Amino acid sequence: MKNQLFTELTSEEAANLSGGATELRLNYFEVIDTQESRDEPYLKIGTKTIWSKDNVGIGGHKVKKTVYIPTDGSLTLNLFEKDDGWVDKIDDLLGSNTIYDGVRGKDLTAKFGQNGANYILHYDAVDY
Repeated sequence: MKNQLFTELTSEEAANLSGGATELRLNYFEVIDTQESRDEPYLKIGTKTIWSKDNVGIGGHKVKKTVYIPTDGSLTLNLFEKDDGWVDKIDDLLGSNTIYDGVRGKDLTAKFGQNGANYILHYDAVDY
């Protein structure tokens, strides 16, 4: 199960993970600087979008998602900014962060600062 990720499990499914898991509570983004005047960011794990929001400006933006990392695993968070304009239709990567099982703490941060943006994800990592 190494490097396999789990998202959107019920509490019963997460309880059945062999060897336990790390529960990541993705709380909110602190936006220091947007890439455009107003962004349309979305957060992905693998091919699955787990959060998105339109019309994002500087300030705090709730995420309120929970994901799980199995023992000895990891997951990579990728933050993109949607581009569907007539000039640029390729979404921009604002950054990636890999979080490993074993990380624990409250109000931990993951920074996303590519392509002119500055986003900070605040999350908690606890044993499950």
